[in-house]
Amino acid sequence: MPNDIIEVREPSREMTLFVVARAEAGERTVPAWPEAIPSRMRILVHVLPERQVIDT
Repeated sequence: MPNDIIEVREPSREMTLFVVARAEAGERTVPAWPEAIPSRMRILVHVLPERQVIDT
């Protein structure tokens, strides 16, 4: 939903999956509708995307 915040819980941030995701965060293109904050393992959803802007 618009204005949602998605965040990985503190105890889970050191799991291998999230450590790798944080290390690779700068290598991926982020769409315009969310804002990624890799250092805090957080995504801010500004608006819901229109179907035509979703990359499959």
